[in-house]
Amino acid sequence: MGASEHPRPEPKDSDQTIDFVRKQELDRALERLKRLQNENERLRQRIRKLEQELEAARRREHRSTAPFSRGRRKQKPQRNGRKPGKQYGRHHRRRIPE
Repeated sequence: MGASEHPRPEPKDSDQTIDFVRKQELDRALERLKRLQNENERLRQRIRKLEQELEAARRREHRSTAPFSRGRRKQKPQRNGRKPGKQYGRHHRRRIPE
């Protein structure tokens, strides 16, 4: 079967033409397409997460029931006030001027 036995029909419109590409180029393009789709989905998930965080922050901002609340408490908070005895530090007295 030669090329002269099955001639290609001429396209009627240039928009309807299909160019044939090598398998290697097609594989590369499909791999890039898949990688970009994965990245696109990852970025969409990140956008959803950030939008949720933003909405939570806006809701927190408008709440007036507990303005003193600052999120989670510390596991072992430090005691208030001055430390007793030697834990406070070295005591110092100013010299009497001459």
